[in-house]
Amino acid sequence: MRLLIKILLAVFIFSGSLSAQTEYYWTPEGKVYLMENRQRLLLEFNERVATPFERNLSRSVADEVSALKATGNKFFVEFNKEQSTKQENLFRKFGIDASKLKSVSWGKVSDEGVDLFLVEKVMYLENDNFDSGIFNLILDTHYPDAQLKTTGGGLKYVEVADAQEALWLANEMYESEMFHYAHPDMYLGVQLTSPSAKNEVMACPSAPTDPYYGVQYYLHNEGGIDFFNYPYQAAEADIDIDAPEAWCISKGDTGIVVAVVDQGVEAHEDLNNDSITGTPSRVMPGYSTITSTPTQSLFGEPSADSIDHGHGQGVAGIIAASHNNVGVAGVAPKVKILPVHVNIFFSTAAEFADGISWAWRNGADVINNSWTFSFCTTNDNFYPAIKNAIDSAMIRGRDGKGCVVVFASGDTRDGTPGTTCIHYPGSVDEVMTVGAISARGLLPDYARYGAELDLVSVSSPDKTLNNISVIDRMGNLGYNTDTTSTLNYLNRNYTMWFGGTSSSSATVSGVAALVLSINPDLNANDVNSILVQNTSLVNGVTFSNEFGFGIVNANQAAQAAENSLPVEWLYVDGKQRANNIEITWGTATEVNNDKFVVEKKSGDLFVPLAQVKGAGNTTQVQNYSFVDRDPKPGSQVYRIKQVDFDGRFSHSPLVEVLFSDENYFNVDNYLSSSEARLKVNLFNLKNQVAELNLLDLQGRELANWVLKPVSEDQPFELEIPSVSAGVYILQMRQQGFPIDNQKIIFH
Repeated sequence: MRLLIKILLAVFIFSGSLSAQTEYYWTPEGKVYLMENRQRLLLEFNERVATPFERNLSRSVADEVSALKATGNKFFVEFNKEQSTKQENLFRKFGIDASKLKSVSWGKVSDEGVDLFLVEKVMYLENDNFDSGIFNLILDTHYPDAQLKTTGGGLKYVEVADAQEALWLANEMYESEMFHYAHPDMYLGVQLTSPSAKNEVMACPSAPTDPYYGVQYYLHNEGGIDFFNYPYQAAEADIDIDAPEAWCISKGDTGIVVAVVDQGVEAHEDLNNDSITGTPSRVMPGYSTITSTPTQSLFGEPSADSIDHGHGQGVAGIIAASHNNVGVAGVAPKVKILPVHVNIFFSTAAEFADGISWAWRNGADVINNSWTFSFCTTNDNFYPAIKNAIDSAMIRGRDGKGCVVVFASGDTRDGTPGTTCIHYPGSVDEVMTVGAISARGLLPDYARYGAELDLVSVSSPDKTLNNISVIDRMGNLGYNTDTTSTLNYLNRNYTMWFGGTSSSSATVSGVAALVLSINPDLNANDVNSILVQNTSLVNGVTFSNEFGFGIVNANQAAQAAENSLPVEWLYVDGKQRANNIEITWGTATEVNNDKFVVEKKSGDLFVPLAQVKGAGNTTQVQNYSFVDRDPKPGSQVYRIKQVDFDGRFSHSPLVEVLFSDENYFNVDNYLSSSEARLKVNLFNLKNQVAELNLLDLQGRELANWVLKPVSEDQPFELEIPSVSAGVYILQMRQQGFPIDNQKIIFH
């Protein structure tokens, strides 16, 4: 009966939604309202359009079109003014054969002024209320051609006939209360943020002998720079990241992996282990989020043609170029690069989320994003699939220790000073957001800044002068295509035309990789704390919107990683206990530990819930707990802040607990099958009889118990049959209907 009521309610809600379609989509923070923007048009053809079409289209309406971008079978057109012409008249004017079009859609603009195009996909993530029967009924009744799919990075989506259907379906799905998020996929303006051995300790190395190391002033800056072949500007001594000093501690470890979500990375002479020949590349097989274009690589390399230039390649070189007497020197020259190829200018937002998701699922320790969307928003969940991918990387990556996720703050294209707005997703609170400072200690005119900024690194001085030397694509592709120019290197495998906050974020990713190379047991929050607490202050100021907590300092960060943090975490866990959530944690050792602060995420911030006294100094195992007696239904995220007597602090890994006020049981612990007992807590049953069934993964019943709790949170110890080691399902039923189930593992 309850299922029937749910189905009828879902159909009723859906039927009502068809009668009045308000333009909006849902995020966990509420609705994002959309209006049609008839100044921007997306044309998608059935087949790839030849290049001459683009030229003819441009010439025919040159006085009316302000921008035109094309890739494959898609064209983005931006007009100088709003278009009121009927669609068929517009096609006639442009000389477009409507029979060859797959879809046509006008742009949308959000209530915060963000320009976007919707596409025919709904990105979604189920919550505890998900009912596959209701979901399939909705799809079968109103979207019979809908297809359920999953990306390579594990993101789920529904593909429907057109973008308008996607918007309707997304709202119906979210309003059913069965999804953590459900929203249409979309194209968002994207910009690249530049103008176009474990715990290894070695004898302090001499300066690298790579030919272009002398002009990499962000690594080491002695001041008064007057470089060759390019108009480098004068610099103030020691405005750099202190890289040579850090290399006295570590040059990285090949067990650490940095994912570069960008235009692709390919094998390069300066990304080999030690020398030019005879050593394997440190560029791992990667992933491409788009596979429809013939020239697109499947394994993370740039495209075979010149559409994708050397941006991802340059970023990878800043992070990890070898110290091998060739080219340039990287910040962490022994770590591996995991390329994630995203078509920067023609990918939907879901494909960026997919890239981040794939990276953490495939071994990334650090995820570098030297790109942003070209807009600002105060809504961290403006695109929930991206936010969820970031959260998952920081909570579930590295086997629960969390990936370090680094984003550039973004570049302004007009050099307008005073822009206190960081581009999305660099504005998301949890990520490490990196801006720029010039070698003279000044704020470059391109660098975006604001309250969300964490760090800066030294980069190019202004929007007209890009002078960061990096590796380029090997051979004829990339930035360095003109060997006759005096403003580039004769060796076309390298270029001096790089800079912006792209360079800055790559530098910080390299330092994060050094920190993890020295101490791989650190969690993502530990690394972030080390980076922001060990900076070179700018003008003696602890924090400013322009420079965050200061210039990233590789040497100080490496020393902090080498000197182990005062707490060695054994575990941090969270479980629902009746109508509460219990957070438990344990430490193996504590040094100078004053207290723990239990923090819970609320919106974009973590707020303190309680303080628990630490043990001070001990090498004995310590166990702690705290009960949150006011959880809200849905995802609850916690962390433990450890505070020293001297005020220094670090954070535990994040813990996510899915809380439901309709949960009925949990498995507190279970013993091995040889002891034949299972301990189960029952609650929320209101003194009703419950039936528990032990099932195998084929749904076959192995054991059955009928229980009636007499008090809340009552534990039962159940004898179990002799079963083989493996995964099983413990299912609860009432009045013959399943109401809850959990997976259990017998060893």
